[in-house]
Order: sequence, then structure tokens, then C-alpha cells
Amino acid sequence: MEYTPSHPAMRPCTFSTLASMNKPITWAQRLTPGALVASLLCGQLAGVVEEYVVVDCRYPYEYAGGHIKGALNLYREEQLARWFLPDPLGTTPCPRSRVLIFHCEFSSERGPRLCRSLRRMDRDANRYPELWYPELYVLRGGYKEFYQHFQGLCEPQSYVHMRHKDFRAELRNYQRRKQPWSLRRIRKELFKPLSPGTPFPEPIPDSQRGTH
Repeated sequence: MEYTPSHPAMRPCTFSTLASMNKPITWAQRLTPGALVASLLCGQLAGVVEEYVVVDCRYPYEYAGGHIKGALNLYREEQLARWFLPDPLGTTPCPRSRVLIFHCEFSSERGPRLCRSLRRMDRDANRYPELWYPELYVLRGGYKEFYQHFQGLCEPQSYVHMRHKDFRAELRNYQRRKQPWSLRRIRKELFKPLSPGTPFPEPIPDSQRGTH
């Protein structure tokens, strides 16, 4: 099936009472875990949301220590690009009805930053105002707040802080490797022609695919 980008003005936000990335927003307006994300997980909004993905932007040791059921663990810009944007072989993104919900521990830095990064990459890949993903949201309060109210919707049912004393070495390692890709570099890597013998980027394991 041929897929073309969506014009944001042609369809309202799924969560119409909340701010989305269809227009410039302040990060003070976000999703409420109780009313929306938990309802999505429990299937109560099946008639409203056709497809959604929760994107967990925390580091892998945080994710392994407890995460929202079905969430994808993507914490680097190049992971977002490989997962959500077209690849050099012509694979297209998923249907534009998909809603993406980003979060980190508190949804104060990593989640919003990667959400904005995907929007910029989406803009860069399309002719304004068309987008692959018109609806991007950030989970209010992050995993911390969600876990406090909906522990039963997390797996395993636990919470590892980013600065947990047992993972200081891992934190230093991930922060040392944190070198944001420029949009120019990401676009160059994604859309350059593949020469004979060029290895294709290693895919994310199927076990982490959290499509709903």
C-alpha cells in the first residue's frame, strides 16, 4: 500500500483537549496518565485511537528495571530515525493514524527532547506542512508519576531511578556516549544510496517492537 504524509490541518488531534505537536506548544501541557495512557493500555480507547506507541526515552538499565507495558526503548536520535523514518531501501513509515507518546523518568528533559527531535526530522523529510507523524505527545510526569498510580500496567512492576547507586557506571557510560546527531547527518545516513557491500544498519530486535 502506497503511503503519503499527512497534512496536519486535515484531521483534528486524537486527544483534542490536549496540546499536541501539530502546532508550537509549551511543554506544560501533556498527557494525563490516568485518563489517557492507562485507558489506551486497557483497550478503552480502541474506537478512538487506531494505533499507538509509547516511546520510553530512558537508558536501558532504567527500562529493564520497569517500564510501561509494550513501550519501545529508544533513547538516541539515530534510533528514532531508524525506527520511524523511511530507510534507504524504501520502507515507509507506518500509517499516519499512529499516535506516539514519549516519556522519560520525569518527562522533563529526555522525553521532550527526543519528541522535538523526531518532529524536526519529520519536518526535514517532508514538504511543509506534511508530516509522517502528525500526533506526538509527552506523558505528563513521566514514568515516575505513571508508576505511582498504575504499577499494575508496568513490567516488571518496579522502578529504577536514573541515578540509582547500583548503575553509576552505566549512567556515566551512556552520558559519555550522548552525542546528538545533527539533522543533516541523520538525513545523509538515511537517504544516501547504498553501494555494493554496504551493510544495512542493524535493526532493533523484534522483542522490543511495541506496536499496538
